[in-house]
Amino acid sequence: ETSAGCRRAAKLGAARACFHFLFRFDFRNEEWIMAIYELRTYQVTVGKMKDAVEAYSQKGWPALQKGGFDKKLVGYFISDTGPLHQIVHLWKFDDDADRRNHWNSLFANDDFMDFAGDLRPLLLSQQNQLLNAAPWGPNP
Repeated sequence: ETSAGCRRAAKLGAARACFHFLFRFDFRNEEWIMAIYELRTYQVTVGKMKDAVEAYSQKGWPALQKGGFDKKLVGYFISDTGPLHQIVHLWKFDDDADRRNHWNSLFANDDFMDFAGDLRPLLLSQQNQLLNAAPWGPNP
């Protein structure tokens, strides 16, 4: 086969791999389902980031790990440029039902809600954004 043919086959294989990474097949409903991401941004009151980090370190993160809720987490971040005093976290879910089940279970967890009671007074606002993976490039 020509080198051009090999490149086409390689591209097709990469496209198939990308398709299977971004989508999963629901055998019950016989349909492809695309993963969704949720980006949560918490605006922390100026001067309270140290308290927020302490709350996450001492109660929030242990509660997430203990309950197995960290399995859907891509990562936590603290803003360094642009809008400051923000805690940003990214989550990956199989679909919207998976996302809703995750949050409902987490909010029913006493350890996590104890942490949430400490964190909420430190926040000015919360923004949630649902994202779909682009069909190119890496996807966590």
